Amino acid sequence: MNNLDTLYCKLAMCNTVLTERLRLQPVELTNVNDFLEFSSDSETVFYMQRYKANTVEEAQVVLANVCMKSPLGIYAMIEKESQKMIGIIELEIRDEFSAEFGYILNKNYNGKGYMTEACSKLMSIGFEHLDLERIYARFDINNKKSGNVMERIGMKKEGELRHLAKNPKGEWKTRAYYSILKEEYFNKVNTK
Repeated sequence: MNNLDTLYCKLAMCNTVLTERLRLQPVELTNVNDFLEFSSDSETVFYMQRYKANTVEEAQVVLANVCMKSPLGIYAMIEKESQKMIGIIELEIRDEFSAEFGYILNKNYNGKGYMTEACSKLMSIGFEHLDLERIYARFDINNKKSGNVMERIGMKKEGELRHLAKNPKGEWKTRAYYSILKEEYFNKVNTK
């Protein structure tokens, strides 16, 4: 057994995680109607096209193939109060030292701190439980809300890759890369 196998085992032990207002749990097909509410919204999926679905059937296929086929580190964001799935967050293990965040949120819940809350919790798992060295995220520079989340959780901008791909409108995208290191995370935690 190698270090990566151990890392996946540790992550599997964290398949349901609680925050103040959220329950992060494995995605299920029973979440399909809540998922369809934001996956069918062109504004919401503009930067995360792999979550795009316009019918219940398409939504089931996306959930099964994107979220359920290899579910480790992919969480439905369930608002505790309403029991509604409001988004999806991913902590994807990239190697034995690092992981990447990815997320999508129902736009009706933007600006309420849900993504910051979820990212902060998964970041603590990444550094405190999985003993990662680095967690990073990338986003289209036009998606300012995503960049704001990264800054709020203490990530630092590493740089940009220009004209990396085209967006759904056919325009060139520039992606910004942000990260936080284990040392930076613990310095932040210890100064609170």
